[in-house]
This record gives sequence, structure tokens and C-alpha cells, in this order.
Amino acid sequence: MSHIGKSAARWLGFAALVATITLGSAPARAFCPSYGTGMNYASIDCYLDYMSMTPIIYYGTIPGGVYREDESYCLNFVCAPGYASPDFSAMLYCDSMGSWSCSGTCTCTELPCSGAPVAPTGYVYGTCSGTIAGSTCPYSCATGYAGPAGLVECRLGAWTAPGSACVVALCGVDQYVLNHVCTPCAPGSTRPAGDDPAGADTACAATICGADQYVLNHVCTPCLPGSTRPAGDDATFGNTACAATICGADQYVLSHTCVACAPGSTRQAGDFATGADTACAPTICGVNQYVQDHACLDCPSGSSHAAGDDATGGDTNCTDTFCGADQRVEDHLCVACAPGSTRPAGDNATGADTSCAPTICGADLFVLAHACVACAPGSTRTAGDDASGADTTCAPTICGENQYVLAHACVACAPGSTRTAGDDATGYDTTCAPTICGENQYVQDHACLDCPSGSSHAAGDDATGGDTNCTDTFCGADQRVEDHLCVACAPGSTRPAGDNATGADTSCAPTICGADLFVLAHACVACAPGSTRTAGDDATGDDTTCAPTLCGADQYVFSHTCLECVPGSTRTAGDDATGDDTTCAPTLCGADQYVLDHACVACPADTTRPAGDDATGDDTTCAPIVVTDPPKGDDCSCRAAGGQNAPALPLLLMLGLAFIRFRRRR
Repeated sequence: MSHIGKSAARWLGFAALVATITLGSAPARAFCPSYGTGMNYASIDCYLDYMSMTPIIYYGTIPGGVYREDESYCLNFVCAPGYASPDFSAMLYCDSMGSWSCSGTCTCTELPCSGAPVAPTGYVYGTCSGTIAGSTCPYSCATGYAGPAGLVECRLGAWTAPGSACVVALCGVDQYVLNHVCTPCAPGSTRPAGDDPAGADTACAATICGADQYVLNHVCTPCLPGSTRPAGDDATFGNTACAATICGADQYVLSHTCVACAPGSTRQAGDFATGADTACAPTICGVNQYVQDHACLDCPSGSSHAAGDDATGGDTNCTDTFCGADQRVEDHLCVACAPGSTRPAGDNATGADTSCAPTICGADLFVLAHACVACAPGSTRTAGDDASGADTTCAPTICGENQYVLAHACVACAPGSTRTAGDDATGYDTTCAPTICGENQYVQDHACLDCPSGSSHAAGDDATGGDTNCTDTFCGADQRVEDHLCVACAPGSTRPAGDNATGADTSCAPTICGADLFVLAHACVACAPGSTRTAGDDATGDDTTCAPTLCGADQYVFSHTCLECVPGSTRTAGDDATGDDTTCAPTLCGADQYVLDHACVACPADTTRPAGDDATGDDTTCAPIVVTDPPKGDDCSCRAAGGQNAPALPLLLMLGLAFIRFRRRR
């Protein structure tokens, strides 16, 4: 450090010392915050400092911002009711940190309870968990009292009162008082509720069973259905039993009661009415017997009746015997007619004898073993055969052309199908063959017709089905109609899709190329970048070409486009835009020229500027020309060394002297 720097440091230190001595240090004292909230203090005596004689009494909480550090203190902590302080000599003071500190124990503790609680009348206390604050003792109602159980708690040095009431309990139903206690009645006895156990002893009354009741475990129990017992059993004694009812002859059990059998039915004696229901057996009549007044009687001659009539039911009747078809009556019996003879059904066998008539066969019936038998399906025979004669036969039916056999009948073929004649209707079913249309044919009224020109249809339509339609042919894009056919357009021409080949001939439209498009193989192709062509080329004609774009003066090629050179640069005309990119050359200003708005401008009079300024850059300026006085004296004048700057010599001499003095001091 230099001599000047060291002196400055010494003076600054001395000034700081003087300022420290002069000003001194007097830090401010802090106040203690509030104290005592929620700590259960009743009152506290506080002093502002050690010289105070009269305390300030606070009830519960000391406010903040009143007592200073190292000066204030408080004594005589009086706790709230139910709380006590274990240290009566403790002192609370505001310490040097501005916080309250205690020289001993400055707390109020909740008081314990003195011993176990004393139970009020009607209550019984259990074992307590202790006597400190928060301890609990369970309680319940004493004998003769009723109410919910609960807990009492030690709070603020005393036990709380029970939270629910125990009231005197009256005896319930079937309870009596014995020595002031509600006692259950003996089994088989009862007493209404309401006896007061505080009064005299009471007694229960014995239960006497009624009629058809017996004692079971001291309870009057109804006799089982079908059994009885006289009234008077004492339910306080032992068990008793009911006597079962025994049914007599022609009686049965119904819902445990002896009931007389219905007329026409019987049952042996001895059924126990306590058991399950029983039933009487009905009297069942035999073959050719009928019921009258619940008795079985024989049927008259020529009548009959099936066995099984139940004599418990209503009267029945024998049925007259009516002969069936081809039967006659002989001695009240039905006898079969001789073969080939008949008689209608209905002759009553209880009447006189009858006779049979010969059988004549009807149409489509033939005789077989003296019976008229239906011809086989598909065959016929004229009526008149006598069934009492020899056997006859039926003739088969032969189907005609376009008929088939269905269920032994000749049926016409469905429209659109055919079959040759000769099917035998007595044989199996046959079928007609459907007519199948060929390619490009459609069905109309079950006939195959050719499709119109310009439409088509796949082969296979069944002429027995519904009518079908041919599908019109629609030409695609760039197709035209010629003689109902779709023909491709000539190269370079187009037509939208949708021409219907069933209609008239159509034609294609030539494609006309737009601007900057040329014809190549009958297609419009975009010109190469940097070339152009006017619109109007016909793509159906010969190929055409695009003309290259030539840039003008002060234009350059960028991405096949002629762009203007930036101000201050130039380029000669003739660049081909189809070729590579080109660039403009910047204009360089000559001597005594400056740049103004990207142009080289001559410097004003008495100014100059060297050559080389780029006109594409920022504007430049010319510098004024400095004129030098002509020389005086001889050609070797010392002005050549200093010119007009002679004052520099004294300055150099002063610098030299200063350097010499500085070296001596070191």
C-alpha cells in the first residue's frame, strides 16, 4: 500500500473510534408478550421493576407489551377453583430475551378427589380407576331400583353426580314381594305387575286348568285334538294327561273328531281321534249293477252297466244296449251282420229282434272280403259294387302334360315350369322342372325375355319366381357411348362417368391446358420452374413446350424466380430462371464518394472519403480535408517534429521531475 493510502486508513479508523466514544451504545429494551391464557390462574401479582412497592393484580392473563426484560417480575400465583400450585415460592420474571421465565413451578394443577365417592340412595358404585383428576367410578342402580348404568368422574377436586336417575322398581308380571324383594312366582302360579317391594309380602295365585286342558311343566296346555280332560287341574302340581277319544263302528276321524260314515260306506270301530284323519270305505257295485238309495241292484235284461259305481254317491242307471253299425238284435243281444250286409247303429237290445241289409259300394270304393274299401289314392271306381259278391279293383289315374303328382292327385305345373305327360297318380309325388333364363335374359310373367341393348343380367333367373330386371350399363369416367357400348375417350379428351349405354351415343370433350401447362403424351403437364406457357393447348394434339423466363437488368434468380436485386447491387439482364440461382454484385463506391440511400454520391467540396464503401450497407459520410500551414524558415525547422504543438514540451519536463522525486522517496 502507498504512503497516501496508509494515511487515509489511519484517519478513517480514528474517526470511527471518536464516533463510537461520542455516540455510545444504548440498545432498546424489549417487552414480554402476554402470559397465562388457558393456564387456570385466578390472579397474579406483578411489579414493573424491583423498586415497585404496589403490585398490579391480573385475573387470569398478563397482557403483552407492559413488562420489560430484566426489570419485571410476578409473585403470588392464585389458581382458579379446583386447581392448586405445587410451588408457593415461585417467581415469574421477564428475562433478557424478552420471554417469561419461572424460578420454580408456575403452573396450576387440577386437584384430585379425596377418596371414593359416596353413593346416593338407590345407587351402587363399583371400583374406581383412581382419585386423580379424570378418574372414573362405574355406578348402577341398587336392588329395588331401576335405571341405566353410567360413570362419575373426578373433576376440579370433586366427584360429579350420576348422569341418570335410579327410581324405585315395582314388581313385574308373575312376581311377588318376599322380604322387600321382587321374587318370581312359583311355576304354575301368577300375579299381576305392580307390587311395591317396600311394602308387605304378597303371594302368587295357583293356576287352575280349564276343561280339555292338562298340566305340562306347570303350564295349562290344551289337550291334543281328539282328546279330553275335565277342568280343575292345579298347575303348581305335577304333570297330568288327556284321554284319547275312540271312534265306534261306521265312524271315521275328521279333524280329530269322530264323524258318522256317509251312507253307502263303512268303517270298523277303534280309530283314535288324536291321530290322523281316517276315511270310510265306499261300497262299490259290480258289473251290470246300478245304485238306488245307496244300494247296489242288478240291471234289467238287454241293459248293462260297468262295475265301480260308488254306493255313497247318487243313484245311477243301467244303460240300454244299443247295437253298433252292422249289428242286429237277437234275444236281447247284439249280433254281427253277415259279410257284405249292413245295418245302421242304434238298435236297442232291450226290444224286439232286427235284421241286416246288403251293402252297395259307392264311387271310388271297391269290394274286398265283402267290404267296401276306398280306392288307393290316385285311382277311381264307379259306384254300385255289391259287397256280398266277389272282390273288385280300382283303375289308376294318369296325369297329362305339364301336370305333376301331389298327394296322389294330378296338379298343374306352376307358371314357368314344365313336365311331360304319363305320371301315375297312385305312385310317389313328382315335380315340375323350372325354366332357367340364360345370360342377358330377365323374367316377365314367368317367361324369359332378352335384355334391351345396353343392359345386362346374369344367367340363372328361375321363371317360376317373380319378375326380374336387367341392369343398365353406366359408363365410367373418360368413357363414351357408341352403339350401346362404353368406349374409352381418345387420349387428351375426357367425359364424366354416368352415361347410360341404353341411350344415344355420346362424345368426349378435348382437354384444354391452362396457363403454365404444356402438352406431353396428350396430358397437361406443369411447366418446369422458371418457364411459362399461355393457356389454350389442346391435349388431343401434338406435344408442346414451355418458354424459359429471362430475368431483366438488376434481377437475379432465386428458386426459379426472378427477384429484384437488393438496393445498392446490380446484375446484367439475361439470367435463365430455369437454371441455378444467381446473385447480384454489390456496388463499391470510388474515392471521394459516400453511400446515401444505397447509392454512391460524390463528397461535398472540401471533404474526402477513401474508395471501397459497399452501397448495399448503411449510409456513410465524407471527412473534411485538414489544411496544414506552409513551412517557415529553413526546410529543417523543428516544426517538422512538433508543428504547432509546442506546449507538449513543458508537460514532458514536469512528468520527468515528478518521477525523480518519487524514486528518491522510495
